[in-house]
Amino acid sequence: GTTMSLMGNLNVSSGTFPNGTAITISNNRGDQDVTLTCGSVTFTQLIISHTTAGGGDNNVTISSGCTMPMGASPTSVLAGLLTNNGTITVASGIWTLSNSSGSFGSLAITNNGTITHSGSGWVIQGGYTNGASGTVTYSGTTMSLMGNLNVSSGTFPSGLTTTFDNNRGDQNSILTPGSVTFGGITINKTSSLTFGLASNTTSTGAFIFTAGIVSNPASPITLIVQGNYSQASTLTFGGSNLTLSMEGSSAATMSRTAGTISSPIIINKSGGATVSLATNFTTGSTLAVQAGTFGGATFTNTVTGLVTVSGGTYSAGSATQTFNTGLTVSGGTFTGGSGTTDINGALTLSS
Repeated sequence: GTTMSLMGNLNVSSGTFPNGTAITISNNRGDQDVTLTCGSVTFTQLIISHTTAGGGDNNVTISSGCTMPMGASPTSVLAGLLTNNGTITVASGIWTLSNSSGSFGSLAITNNGTITHSGSGWVIQGGYTNGASGTVTYSGTTMSLMGNLNVSSGTFPSGLTTTFDNNRGDQNSILTPGSVTFGGITINKTSSLTFGLASNTTSTGAFIFTAGIVSNPASPITLIVQGNYSQASTLTFGGSNLTLSMEGSSAATMSRTAGTISSPIIINKSGGATVSLATNFTTGSTLAVQAGTFGGATFTNTVTGLVTVSGGTYSAGSATQTFNTGLTVSGGTFTGGSGTTDINGALTLSS
C-alpha cells in the first residue's frame, strides 16, 4: 500500500520502513499530540486532519530531518500547535490552515525549520511565529491570519500583502515584524477585537482599516505607510504612543469615513510627493508636515492637536481647515486656498 493513517506518534528513524507513503494524521476522538520522526524515510504527502472531540488542543510536531510535502492547495485541519523543525513543502495553490477547535485562538504555527511554499496564497486561522532558525520561501504575495504574526527572527519574505481578520473566532492580533516590511496591511477584525504593533512597522503599500480596533501601544511605536491610508472602522485607530507616518516617494491619499483617529500624524514624503485627502478628515491628535506636500483638496480637515509645518508644504485647498490648538509654521510653507482656515489657538510663524 501507499497510504497510512495514524492518531499518535510515528517514529521510523530505526529499522526498515518503506519510502513513498502518504501519511494522514486523523484524530476525531479525544485529545492527542502527534510527533513525526522520520530518520532517512521519505514521504509523498502529509495530510493533517487533526480534529478534536473534547475541545482541547491536538498538537503536531515535525521533527528535524523530516521532509513533509503537503501537496497542491492543501487544507491542514488542526486544533493546536503545528511545530515544524524539519521541512514543509507546498507544491502550488493556497495553503489553508483551518482551526477545528471550539477555542479558535488555539491554532498556531511555529517554524524552526524550512517552509518552501510554491503556491499563491496562505490562509492561517490562527497565528504564526518564525523561529531563529526558521526559513520561509514563498512565491505568493498574500497572507491572512486571525492571530499573532511574529517574523522578527529567522528569514521571512518582505512585501506580502497581509490581512488580519476574524471570519470565525475571537482572536486579537499582535504584529512583531523585526526587519520585515509588508506590501500592504488590512485590519478587518470583528466586534471590538484588536490589532496591535510590537515594534516599528512599514507598509510599502496601503494600510486599510476596515473593522476592529488598532490599539495604542504601551511605548512609542511608528507605523510607516508608503501607500494610501483608509479607515472605515467605526472604532479607534491608535493613541498617543502610535504615530502614523506617511512616507515614501509616491503620491498617496488619506480617507476616514467612520471612527476615530487618536494618533499623531506625520507627513514625511520624499521627492516632493503629495498626500491628499480623499474624504473629509478629522484627527484627535497632532498633524506635522515635515517633507512633501499635504493637500486638503476639496475636503475639510479638522485637527484637534497642534498643526506644525517644519518642512514641505501644507496646501489648504477649497474646503475649511480647522486647527483647534493652533498652527506653527517654521521652515515649511503654509498655502491658503479658497476655503476658510480656522485657527482656534496660537498662530506662530518663524524661519
